[in-house]
Amino acid sequence: MAIRFEEHLASVIAEEADKLIQRYHAYHNALHVEHLRNLKRISNAPPKVVKVPDYWKLDRKFNPFYVKSRRNSIARSITKKLANHSYIPNDPHITEIPKRDGGVRKVSVYQIPDAAV
Repeated sequence: MAIRFEEHLASVIAEEADKLIQRYHAYHNALHVEHLRNLKRISNAPPKVVKVPDYWKLDRKFNPFYVKSRRNSIARSITKKLANHSYIPNDPHITEIPKRDGGVRKVSVYQIPDAAV
């Protein structure tokens, strides 16, 4: 039973990582299209700067490329912790997004394995 759960958890982790990878690729592709457009329009076009979310640097489990490549070992570790009743989700990264009215909205970003669980 634990092996089936581990396999299921690995597939859910992969789905979550794939979703975030697709978002990142869409951002990168749009940035590239804009850069090509700028090269045609502007003689001294600014260089293309590809950014990664700041929280990817906090822990590798925020990075969907890392998590997807290690999904089986991550799922095995979480399954063992769940069986021992010792699983504790990691604290989310809280980012603040400014609102139009001057306030801020707090958004919690969980590590991909925690979001999958």
